[in-house]
Amino acid sequence: MMLSSNEKLIELIEFGNEIKEIINLWDPMGLIDFCPADEYETNRIIEELSKNISAQDLAEKINKIFKNSYNELYEIEKNEEIKIARKILKVYNIEEERGI
Repeated sequence: MMLSSNEKLIELIEFGNEIKEIINLWDPMGLIDFCPADEYETNRIIEELSKNISAQDLAEKINKIFKNSYNELYEIEKNEEIKIARKILKVYNIEEERGI
């Protein structure tokens, strides 16, 4: 079954919202309680998913994205980033199987 353009767009938006939810729940900078829900640059993370990226590579990209945004204020264990990368890839793979 082919998805219409509107259905595909809706699924892409929902996928982006799922990634945003993962990052916001993680809240590595403790900002979500007093900043807008789109404080974190989830679009840059989503862009990386189009590159057939591994969990380790995505964790490193997440590190670079957050370090570029928050400089020395961003101090997270790599262990946390790999957990987040795996959660994101799990959601992405489910979406990918549905044809997104």
